[in-house]
Amino acid sequence: MFFLACLSPQEMQLSVQIGWYTAAFAFGIVLASTLLSLKQGSFMWCVVCAILLLVHPAWTMNVVGGDCGEAKRFMSGAVSFVLTALLMCQIFWPRCSRLRFLLVLCTTCWAAWFVLFLNRLFHFAAWISEGFIGAIFRSFVFSYHDLFRVAVGLTLICSALWLYQCIWAALKRARS
Repeated sequence: MFFLACLSPQEMQLSVQIGWYTAAFAFGIVLASTLLSLKQGSFMWCVVCAILLLVHPAWTMNVVGGDCGEAKRFMSGAVSFVLTALLMCQIFWPRCSRLRFLLVLCTTCWAAWFVLFLNRLFHFAAWISEGFIGAIFRSFVFSYHDLFRVAVGLTLICSALWLYQCIWAALKRARS
């Protein structure tokens, strides 16, 4: 299930277009999050949304990496999904901590990577190759290495945030 070369320039162009469309969607989510933050008076989620917008695959991934941009398609959709989840948290659960959200996201990334790892061992997704569902699975499978990097990065961020919170709590106890 590996491409020796891209089948056509249209496949690469489609990946670029999907990246830009999801970036526009992400920009809209960040704008909505900012407006909601102005109303709520808390900009906790805006920072996370802005960072996700800065590292969006539309401008951080290219399509010439050997998979015709399949990983870019998946990661662009994943960033849009995460931004939508952040906005929903901001609307329905505004007191949710960043660490809790990042831990859930980190766990989800590791679970998805583990599924891809098992797929590399047993090739259970190789039979799905046609239609919309096949395109989603193909994009998911080609995001294997990128998803691993995201999971490791989120693990490091969660560890640093947890350590910061522990140190901050210890300093607060020492002052009182």
